[in-house]
Amino acid sequence: MIMDRLYGGVCYAGIDTDPELRYPKGAGRVAFSNQQSYIAAISARFVQLQHGDIDKRVNVFKNAFSNHK
Repeated sequence: MIMDRLYGGVCYAGIDTDPELRYPKGAGRVAFSNQQSYIAAISARFVQLQHGDIDKRVNVFKNAFSNHK
């Protein structure tokens, strides 16, 4: 919801988990339905995530499998 609120066009968001332990790895993925939202997100480089007492600044990286240059 945060990424969609900031950049719009989110069609998928998920948290990467260890397949055996089913515990979060500390990374996630977001897919966008349009190039404009994708470019805006990776151009920002960071997102501030806040939820209750949690306040984290996370890096936004271009996916290695992305078709965008």
